[in-house]
Amino acid sequence: MKKSIVVLWFLCAASLSYGQLNPVRNLTWLHWYVYPNNFYSLSWEVPLPSSTDTLAGYQVYRDDSLWRFQTATNLFCIENNCQDPGFLFFYPFWIKVTAVYNYNKVESELNDSVFDHGYAIGIQERANNMVHLLSNPVKPGEMIKFTVSETLSGGRAVLINSLGMKVCEIRIPSQPATFVMDSRGLPSGLYYLNIRGNNIRSTQKIMIN
Repeated sequence: MKKSIVVLWFLCAASLSYGQLNPVRNLTWLHWYVYPNNFYSLSWEVPLPSSTDTLAGYQVYRDDSLWRFQTATNLFCIENNCQDPGFLFFYPFWIKVTAVYNYNKVESELNDSVFDHGYAIGIQERANNMVHLLSNPVKPGEMIKFTVSETLSGGRAVLINSLGMKVCEIRIPSQPATFVMDSRGLPSGLYYLNIRGNNIRSTQKIMIN
């Protein structure tokens, strides 16, 4: 009888361990168009630490189809640094990422997903007229200053580095203004200012040097 109780407790503990696999956090997707190419950046944060399970990597899905298993926390395609040019579709799709644990690769539950509208074609020139950079290139340590059209009000401005990582983000309020981003601490190189608002996307290249 005592042996049966011990076995039952072990089975319950194992079930509890796999039932609480921590998911990825802060799934972030950016997709922009710089004629004639589409670029993207997918990133997430590592799950909260687990005392019972070992993180092995991540499964990246397009809709319900597995795209790849990987150990890095990002996937991107930016100009000459393109990990996976075939990831985008011509039609809309959902992107999901699960955390994978232990030697038998048990997946966490999905707690977040992002939606992409598919390839952007021929819209960049119109959208770029809605954003004006007040200085470009920008010297290291100086503020990145820009203005935007009211059409983009209520959106967000995101600064992305050449590795596809988000390094700064600000909200675009409804009132016209000059917006600034702090470049202090950013290394010299190519960056992208990606602005979204009212279903419109605009991307500007910025050099810090």
